[in-house]
Amino acid sequence: MPVSVAIVEPAMPVNAGHVARLAKNFGAERLFLVKPSFNMKEAQKFSAHGADALLSAQTVSWKDLVESFDVLIGTTATQAKKGSNIVRSSLSPVKLAQRLRGFSGKVCIVLGREATGLRNQELAECDIVVTISTGTKYRTLNIAHALAIVLYELSKAKRAPAERRIAKKDHRELAARYATSLANLSGYPDHKTRLMQRALKQVLGRSGASERETLLITGLLRKAILAVQRKGKQP
Repeated sequence: MPVSVAIVEPAMPVNAGHVARLAKNFGAERLFLVKPSFNMKEAQKFSAHGADALLSAQTVSWKDLVESFDVLIGTTATQAKKGSNIVRSSLSPVKLAQRLRGFSGKVCIVLGREATGLRNQELAECDIVVTISTGTKYRTLNIAHALAIVLYELSKAKRAPAERRIAKKDHRELAARYATSLANLSGYPDHKTRLMQRALKQVLGRSGASERETLLITGLLRKAILAVQRKGKQP
């Protein structure tokens, strides 16, 4: 399971350095930076033997990051307080590792801004959201500390026997497109259609749906679309 790491708008050299060191510790494939503003020379002081990971880090746009991976894992300290908050419905690092066991696609863990984390819109574009429970009211971890916990759990999953292979991004997105088409044909309200599409993507990503399961859902949606279209053509 190839795993990469991305930091959104990193500003503090110490955090960038520690993240690069962790990326090297756990054998992350690549390190990506979205709108970085930290001092690279300062950050190298904190990266130890991970300096090469830091120096080879690729600066990308958020859009490019989203389009480059089969599974994008957003991190947040703010959990959903209501069941209706789909965006911040999250998994623990242990559950995340269980979902990804046996997955062979490209995975990236996304760390948010040091002060404010990832925004709702960014989390909505992630396939899975992960939250680490501290068991206290103070739930916000330093991004490097959070990354260490997530990478450790994923490293254990790599060593465990594969249980199933989850569907890749293109299959999940195809199911979401068919669901959207069916909603539009059915006269479903636009604002609910957008919520439904987001919910379906997250359910398929968070549940670890297999390729076979996802294709079965897609096939059903396609049949439903054809049935609605045929009915609409009848005099």
